[in-house]
Amino acid sequence: MVITGQHLEDIKIDWINHIVLSSIHLQYTDDKLKFTTAVETLNCINRMVWINKACKDLGSTLHINTSIFYKAIDCTFKGEHLSNLEVELMFKEMAKVEIFQNSILKITDTGICYLGYELPFEICFAVHGLTIKEQDNLDREASMNLHDDYSPIYVDLISNSIDFKEYMVKVNELLNRTKNTTLHVA
Repeated sequence: MVITGQHLEDIKIDWINHIVLSSIHLQYTDDKLKFTTAVETLNCINRMVWINKACKDLGSTLHINTSIFYKAIDCTFKGEHLSNLEVELMFKEMAKVEIFQNSILKITDTGICYLGYELPFEICFAVHGLTIKEQDNLDREASMNLHDDYSPIYVDLISNSIDFKEYMVKVNELLNRTKNTTLHVA
């Protein structure tokens, strides 16, 4: 999250609930992106733990196995990717998050409720083999296009509009197109 002036004011008032992490020791932007992606993913995992507790307290059998997300973070730092089976498991667990979020949306009176459970796309790209360094080397337009083109594919998978096999075909096409046309190796 980028800290704005309003965020700074919120932090001053409610400092106990905020952590500011220094990234001065990280020399390269791809290292900072790895760090940021890991922290954002840990925030998602924390929310999943909260979902698990809420579901347990309500007597629901819904349970999200978070272990694959820790492995995804590890892959991000190592520049590795997950196997197709592991990626499928990760998104099956994310589909459970979607089930929970949709249940919450049904009882809100506003009709709009953003709970912030989405994984950062950077980790999704990394588990598919587009390393953080490669992502960092994309020019701004290519990076924005990648995010824009991936978003509907991700939503289709999480909402069960497409199956995992179709998702993999679309993502592989997108990542191959991105690598072949816009990747600038530093």
